[in-house]
Amino acid sequence: MIDVFTVIFERLSVEWPVFFEEKDTESFANDYIVFKLPPSSSTKYRDNLILEVTLWSYLEDRDTVHLEQKWAEVDKKLQHHMHLDDNQLLIFQKTSQGMIPDPDKNVRRRELRYLVKREERIDY
Repeated sequence: MIDVFTVIFERLSVEWPVFFEEKDTESFANDYIVFKLPPSSSTKYRDNLILEVTLWSYLEDRDTVHLEQKWAEVDKKLQHHMHLDDNQLLIFQKTSQGMIPDPDKNVRRRELRYLVKREERIDY
């Protein structure tokens, strides 16, 4: 799984801090990305992972243009991405996207979800 995390962090490197799972809200940055991998299905050599990517932005008198641009940039880096290395093949397919309401009127969130098909590389 470490190889999967490495690829995800590389693909999500878009000038915003990237965190796995949840971030401490006390150290809230203006813009950041959180991703998680909920439980998923697996077979002996294949995993179907769900990747949830949430972009967070605290507006502070800004509009949401920067957030929409980053949302599109992240999607472009992940959508249909294929990665092959010595250990695995990863294929990313977007399954959904949307806006997430937040109780704080200054916070905006956008979410992208992908099915990540992971095939373990086996040398015979």
